[in-house]
Amino acid sequence: MLFDSLSTKLNLIRVQAPLFIPAGTGFQDIRLSENNKMAQINFQYFQLPGVHLEIFHSLAKRRRQILSLHEFEPYSGIYAEGHFMRVIEPEVTPTHSFLKQVEENLAKRYPNQIDRQLPENISFIHSQELEEQFPGITPKDREVAITKELGAVFLIGIGHPLPQSGQPHSKRNSDYDDWWTQSNSIGYRGLNGDILVWDSTLDTVLEISSMGIRVSSESLEQQSIIQGTWEYIKELDYHKSIAGEKFVYSIGGGIGIDRVLKCILRKRHIGDIQVGVWPEEELNAHYEYLR
Repeated sequence: MLFDSLSTKLNLIRVQAPLFIPAGTGFQDIRLSENNKMAQINFQYFQLPGVHLEIFHSLAKRRRQILSLHEFEPYSGIYAEGHFMRVIEPEVTPTHSFLKQVEENLAKRYPNQIDRQLPENISFIHSQELEEQFPGITPKDREVAITKELGAVFLIGIGHPLPQSGQPHSKRNSDYDDWWTQSNSIGYRGLNGDILVWDSTLDTVLEISSMGIRVSSESLEQQSIIQGTWEYIKELDYHKSIAGEKFVYSIGGGIGIDRVLKCILRKRHIGDIQVGVWPEEELNAHYEYLR
């Protein structure tokens, strides 16, 4: 299995991921703003009258609940393979070592098709450092610049407004990772980050994982106040459990396995990896991959 070596190294066991949950519990993604168009797919089941069910968008909160309910020991954990349905998809070291190992094995087995591109080590940089290093360009262009230079980057601190621009490097929900807590002595904030690698096939950056230390009661409240969602979410079951410190402190993240395969296999379109429903203009633009 693809994740055997990584799960063994991190002391993780596999659990089954639910496909849907009751609405209104707080375990689902919360829209960051009215412009966030990721729709929640919901339905009703005839044997549960009056109950609305929603397709999961992320397993982050569910995993934290399981860790708490089953009293996992420190330095142990779980992983699950999520199968999500989304209407609109918005455009660390062990994980990097795992990717490097996969690339190395494929390059040995298929030397004429796969070459070695990932660096031996991943580089760490904070989003505030990146803004200082590349002022005057967009966050996406900063990611492109640094990842093209270094090959693989763990970008720390995503979600809190940055000093120069007053805007976050990228928006993050207030109830997943801690992007509010100060992470060093010079005032950088955030205990989360993304793994970025250089996609030489498309000559651009590719995000393959987002992870971090999960929110505490304090960081949940502070982050929600910044985003203006506190009055709403503080009444939801999941957020009450965080505020009441009923859930354990944990670290978590997700690996986009289809993105990993796309990168490692040097594919130009995600449709070469996964089955999807594509608009006609996309089909025409990438006929060789999607037909």
